[in-house]
Amino acid sequence: MRLRWVLAVAFCGVLRAGTEAYAEDCLDVADVAWLRANAERGDAAFQTSLAEMYATTTSTACGADVAKNDAEAVKWFRMGAEQRNAEAQDNLGVMYANRLGVPQDYTQAFFWFRKSTEHVPTDAQSKLDVTYRDGLSVPQDYQRAVTEYRKAAEQGFLCAQPDLNVMDNDGHGVPQDHGQAARWYRQAAGA
Repeated sequence: MRLRWVLAVAFCGVLRAGTEAYAEDCLDVADVAWLRANAERGDAAFQTSLAEMYATTTSTACGADVAKNDAEAVKWFRMGAEQRNAEAQDNLGVMYANRLGVPQDYTQAFFWFRKSTEHVPTDAQSKLDVTYRDGLSVPQDYQRAVTEYRKAAEQGFLCAQPDLNVMDNDGHGVPQDHGQAARWYRQAAGA
């Protein structure tokens, strides 16, 4: 079950701003220094961006020597998360769920996913459903999983739609409904 959850989280595009943004936006030494200076001043958005850079960068970018460093990413995500930055909270949950820079801790992952959804709709909503479906740090509860899947799917988070399809198709947490399952499948496929 844990592998299924990790794969589901990976599918949902965690740390989404990461690799593409830092590969396409050529950051030089001055850019990274500016980003770090603003993060060190306590700006949660800059802390989160710096954390994403550490979480996803695999090589130097235009002379800026920024190596992937999960522990450093966790440090900056935590700073942003403690200031109620929903994206930082979501990504900190991912770090705990996947043992990236911290010991694996599903309770902490769930805590940060839940905190993230308290402010604004985020990808964390679609991760809460998996915790309920698979019973990771909370008792397994298919009905609650369906509720969370629906919230995420209706808010447009595509990664929840295929899983909601499966719940409807198999009758987990809801009466089996192949028509509803097909609707979610078509929506997820963009049809």
